[in-house]
Amino acid sequence: MAAPAEAEDFPSEKPEVEEVPDEPMEGGRFYLRVRWRGMEVLVPLEGRPLAIGRLPQSEIVLSDFTVCDEHATIALSGERARVALIDRRARATKDGVEVEGSTELSAGEELDIAGARFALVRRERRP
Repeated sequence: MAAPAEAEDFPSEKPEVEEVPDEPMEGGRFYLRVRWRGMEVLVPLEGRPLAIGRLPQSEIVLSDFTVCDEHATIALSGERARVALIDRRARATKDGVEVEGSTELSAGEELDIAGARFALVRRERRP
């Protein structure tokens, strides 16, 4: 059995990942709030889909034996995020309900992959 991943395995040094600010961010952009093992970050969710998995080239690396190498992708679709499970063994729940294949994630909903919690947030521009 693999040893549990350490907090350092979370990709906080990647340029796509931003620390959660105390004040609203400029721009009114969509972000993916990620909470995992005592850490919380906001990842910009615009442009290309974000890959979630154990592989180091994933935008969000979850070093956990229950996470597939290429577990899921999340992409912005209008005012929602589209979540697609890639590997047939990949597991995720949305608000406690098992996800099969793909689903949409709206503000206020929460996706869980191996204990990592994902939520769609929009940060409004400061007046």
